[in-house]
Amino acid sequence: MTKEIKPSLLIVYDYFYPGYKAGGPIQSLANLIITLQSCYNISVLTSAYDLHSDTCYENIKINSWNNITLYGSVLPVSVWYAEKKNPGKKQIKEVLQQIKPDIIYLNGMFSYRFFMLPLMVLNKLSNPSKIVICPRGMLQQGALDGRQFKKKIYLTALKISPLL
Repeated sequence: MTKEIKPSLLIVYDYFYPGYKAGGPIQSLANLIITLQSCYNISVLTSAYDLHSDTCYENIKINSWNNITLYGSVLPVSVWYAEKKNPGKKQIKEVLQQIKPDIIYLNGMFSYRFFMLPLMVLNKLSNPSKIVICPRGMLQQGALDGRQFKKKIYLTALKISPLL
């Protein structure tokens, strides 16, 4: 009997479990992972710090893979917790080479380290993964009203760049 090979999914977002200060996106990502674990081999690339925190999460290995079992799940998920100022291009490339994801899920789009850098690295790869961008309401009018000029320039530059 042959074992079925599941496609691999890499989720990239600034904040993840055990964080909670970034609110709903952390819980919705955990729920998404629990729902999809039977169909995908899931990994997460995230920060080792909660929103507005200078202290990294307890009981994790920084810049290394951690097997984390989410509340409500029986299967662990592999999580790479990056230290402050990381991940950089080199680290993102290493993570991509290690797990060779079929799909990359970019959660949010206004993060340099967890949106722009992964796109830049993926743009240079000869056989890139499929990319799913989840703007999480960041393109709704209310969200665009704050820092409107800066966001308009950012989105215009993103549209004309070779990254999308």
